[in-house]
Amino acid sequence: MATDPIQNIRRNNLMIIEDGSNLKQLQHILFETAIRYATGNKHVIFVTEKPIDSVPPEVLSNYSSIYKKIIFVYSKSAEAILLKLNDIKAWNFTPTLIIVESIQNLLRRPRAGEDLAFSYNVFLSSVLDSVCYYSRKQGDRTQCIMTVEKDVVDTTHLLVEQYFQEQNVVAGLNINSCSDVLDLLRECC
Repeated sequence: MATDPIQNIRRNNLMIIEDGSNLKQLQHILFETAIRYATGNKHVIFVTEKPIDSVPPEVLSNYSSIYKKIIFVYSKSAEAILLKLNDIKAWNFTPTLIIVESIQNLLRRPRAGEDLAFSYNVFLSSVLDSVCYYSRKQGDRTQCIMTVEKDVVDTTHLLVEQYFQEQNVVAGLNINSCSDVLDLLRECC
């Protein structure tokens, strides 16, 4: 029986809805998730607006071996992020996990007449196209975690169900540790 390729794509993606109160904790949990992947000899792309401000001492002791497996992309521009994801495709680096944190901070505010929902959906589909590319390149699945504010989902008509299975859209309040994220990623299978 043939599998539905769209269903396979949707299955590999996790959307975490931010509530605004736990952003720093959520960033640390996602960073720890990236570290777990890297220590498991997997590659990760971590997209965030600015560098992570506190790194646990145990990570610093294994700095070189861990950080060779993680590419950090720091930008406030969706266009720059998409260009970087396309550049990485030419490298000898194939991630198993892509984390894109707080997508609402990466997109510029629309000018008069521009559609914010369109901008979000183009960004979302472009990132997830990279996820599909990396999955095909490595012959295995690449997973994606994105975080977004609840207001964005509610007010911009973000096409969440097109890219994420219903059970793969979770409230950030329900995520208390890296283990929660890893469990959700396993359930995405």
